[in-house]
Amino acid sequence: MGRRYLEAASNEKATADQVSAAHPEVKSGAQQIVEEHETGCSLEVICAHDADKLICLIQAVEYRELGCANVQPWFDSGISKLKTASAQALAEAALHMTSIEWQKTYLP
Repeated sequence: MGRRYLEAASNEKATADQVSAAHPEVKSGAQQIVEEHETGCSLEVICAHDADKLICLIQAVEYRELGCANVQPWFDSGISKLKTASAQALAEAALHMTSIEWQKTYLP
């Protein structure tokens, strides 16, 4: 209900607020990094976006283990947005393992 009355701040606006008192070079550098993350298409940005989606997928696996039944749309949506082959492989593995097995295998 509250969402109708609140406006989410953009990442750029949040960063500007957070670094407003920083040294000008620090402020400029932080703002450039956030801008690149939001608008860039470098391999680093693509991997960062895939990592964000993988975190959500792992969380959905954990919710599934706790008995939540409506996680399939979350899986479908997340997997379809992954760009790199490595992220797709990690997601596929996550869907066929428990969260503990996945962590032991991929986060040694």
